[in-house]
Amino acid sequence: SKNDSYAVRLVRQPTQVVLFLHGMNSGPETWNPIVSNYFNESCPTIYNGAIKGIYSIPNTQNTHCFRIEFGAFDATSTNKGLDGAWTYGETNNYDSAGDYSTFSQLGIEVDKAINRIKKILPNSQILLVGHSRGGLAARAFLQNPNVTY
Repeated sequence: SKNDSYAVRLVRQPTQVVLFLHGMNSGPETWNPIVSNYFNESCPTIYNGAIKGIYSIPNTQNTHCFRIEFGAFDATSTNKGLDGAWTYGETNNYDSAGDYSTFSQLGIEVDKAINRIKKILPNSQILLVGHSRGGLAARAFLQNPNVTY
């Protein structure tokens, strides 16, 4: 009929998410200036697949924000890193921000963060924004043959 040719279809747009990945010798706070300017401080941290802090509230462009805190593998790592500062089992050094993890391990942390985001925002498109080593962690994630996103 004539009305069918003018029918309007509603299409559900995917939720937009920015996931920030920090570089070596830094942490999620590296992104504070961008978060303050564009996300009104609503950008929780994800550590080892768990969200720390407040839930992400989308900004005025309806985009959510999350930050990774690397380091989940460091506490059990025997890697000493380039500077040899890491000692296995050294409890005061667990907050090392992934500085003693392999790129493969960092890629796994990215995967865990994305899985967590997909559980709470299933219809989301995720943009990975990495600085320095964070960009290499994103690459390790994307090169993993087991990734199905």
